[in-house]
Amino acid sequence: MEQKKEVTPTVVKKEPRKKLSYKDQLDWNQIEDKIMLLEQKIEELDSKVTEAGSDYGKIQEFLKEKEEVERQLEQAMDRWTELSELVEEINQHS
Repeated sequence: MEQKKEVTPTVVKKEPRKKLSYKDQLDWNQIEDKIMLLEQKIEELDSKVTEAGSDYGKIQEFLKEKEEVERQLEQAMDRWTELSELVEEINQHS
C-alpha cells in the first residue's frame, strides 16, 4: 500500500521594498503625463470623427486609431495602479 505524502507549499515572505527600482521610478515619474497625453489624443480623435462627417473611410481610420490609443490608456492605467500600490507599500514601511 502506497502512502501519500502531503506536500505543503513553502511560503516565502517577501521583504518589503525600500524603494522603487530604476525602471519603476522612471515609469512613476512619467506615467501621469503619459495618461494625460493619451486622454487628449482620444479627445482629438473624437473631434476628428465628428469632423469627418460622412467620410466613412476616415471615420474607420480614426476609430481604429482611437481603439489602439484606448488600449494603450488601459495599459497605462493598470501600470499606474501597480506603481501607486508599490509606492504606498514603500511609504508604509519607511
